[in-house]
Amino acid sequence: MYPVGVKKQFDRIGRIRVLLVGRSNAGKTTLLQCVYSATKLPEVFNTNGERRGYHDIQNELIFRSSPGIIFHDSRGFEAGSEDEVMLVKNFIILKTCGIVPVIVILTKADAMQLEAFSQLRDEGFTLKEARTRAKTLATQLMIDVKTKIESQLGMYKYPPKDYVSLAGMNKHNADCDSLLRCTANALDEIGLQKLVVSTQHANVEHKIEFTVK
Repeated sequence: MYPVGVKKQFDRIGRIRVLLVGRSNAGKTTLLQCVYSATKLPEVFNTNGERRGYHDIQNELIFRSSPGIIFHDSRGFEAGSEDEVMLVKNFIILKTCGIVPVIVILTKADAMQLEAFSQLRDEGFTLKEARTRAKTLATQLMIDVKTKIESQLGMYKYPPKDYVSLAGMNKHNADCDSLLRCTANALDEIGLQKLVVSTQHANVEHKIEFTVK
């Protein structure tokens, strides 16, 4: 159950909807479980409130611990999937009131270090040298990926407000602090910021930070 103050905010604002967009197997559901420290999958309901599986952007994914925040899954963007793109565009038009804060999440960032290691080995570095240099090169490769994505998405109607790279999301006690912080900062209204942070039951540090704001 939410505290009285949080309930009043939800009564004023209504439910917050979050649309997850990305290719299949990008770790979207795992990411949600990490954010809410959940061991179980979210419950899924259709527009009539009936339990359903995934694979429909209209279905609502809800965690029992945070029923005021509703998630929607875009199923995954595959190469040439124009129908899925249109579904997402129509969903945004239908569900929003002109305010669409976008955050780009670069998942599985830890895989970049393996790519960096392989690249260094291909360039002739020894095993020891490649291991030593891999972390630095992986950081640069991630910067290059982010720069490329920024150039592609910056021209759209709703350009990203922030970018965050995450690693080890499938591990116990994975660190989602950077995502929680940029999500709250992406919201223009202080009340919404506090509302999002208040749903993080275990994150005392963020609650204090945004309460002070």
